[in-house]
Amino acid sequence: MILSSLLSISIFTTLTTYAETEVKPFYSGTILLPGIEQALVLNHRNRRESGGFSAMWLSKDCKTTWFISDYSQVSEGDLKEQPVSKSKWFETKNILDQTGRIKSINVVYSGQLKALDGSVLRGAAESVVWHNNGLLLSLDDTGNLLKYSFNNAYQPKPSVTQIRSALMATPTIAYKQPQLGQGNAGLESITITGDGSILSMWEKFKLSDNVVPVQIIDKQGDAISTNYRAVSSPKDITTLQSGEIIVLEKDWLGAKGSRLRLSLLDQKSLKTSNELSSVSLFDRTELGYDNFEGMASCTANGKEWIYLVSDDNGDWHTKDVEEKGRERQKTLFIGFEVNKLLSHQ
Repeated sequence: MILSSLLSISIFTTLTTYAETEVKPFYSGTILLPGIEQALVLNHRNRRESGGFSAMWLSKDCKTTWFISDYSQVSEGDLKEQPVSKSKWFETKNILDQTGRIKSINVVYSGQLKALDGSVLRGAAESVVWHNNGLLLSLDDTGNLLKYSFNNAYQPKPSVTQIRSALMATPTIAYKQPQLGQGNAGLESITITGDGSILSMWEKFKLSDNVVPVQIIDKQGDAISTNYRAVSSPKDITTLQSGEIIVLEKDWLGAKGSRLRLSLLDQKSLKTSNELSSVSLFDRTELGYDNFEGMASCTANGKEWIYLVSDDNGDWHTKDVEEKGRERQKTLFIGFEVNKLLSHQ
């Protein structure tokens, strides 16, 4: 069965590795989605052990993915009745087709993110990005950014092993930021801009909100506060090789389905305006779409790709789903070839 505890990180967390032939926490299959060239669905063996993928990172060659769960911020009462594994991360080995697109995903390692005191992080992980010597993580219940680092050496191009080591580290607070969101509208998105600044973007509090807060921390550590004119609610951002920034926005529109919008951040507004804006690249509402929250980019077969993953909210209690006659959400994984996407602007 599972070869556990190959490496003890603390009394709270261990690294788990999965042999090629054994049963995995989840497996990938294909699914048809309107407007999407090719899509995968990640099928979980047990929703209490895997799911809730809200943050994602990819190796530069697209061959490795790290999914991070935001489990769990449901009530303590619900957690006692239906306990879930909090803040788990999964490393996968990806198989690419001849075009360079990810066509299947195979879990090889898993662990649990730590909190500042070395215990298991209680949830709320939303976005992750590599920065200098480790992974920066945003949480939706605070504006602070945590840093997971395996050593202090500057490493602009980390290996798969170095990223895995960072995920197993005890974090520090890398940057203190105010919680600019209202209510449960948290810090959903972070990226490193072309000039090395850290861009943090909050989500909408209400569907009718026109702007969301943005904080930009430059390389000297100075912070600038501004806004982003959001069409839908921002869920993640990623910086392309060119330095251009893609924004992932999502809204649940009830009977109409889920709206997915990908947009290109206006670089002029990033430098000269008090309010950031973007131009739409993909904007579609479908019942088959789900709760897309994580995004990352990579390059394979000479093409740059961005991939999105959806949060299935698998930590929700059965009384809020099955007992109300609702279907469980899916974990969807979709990719876009960047050049094709940019041609739509």
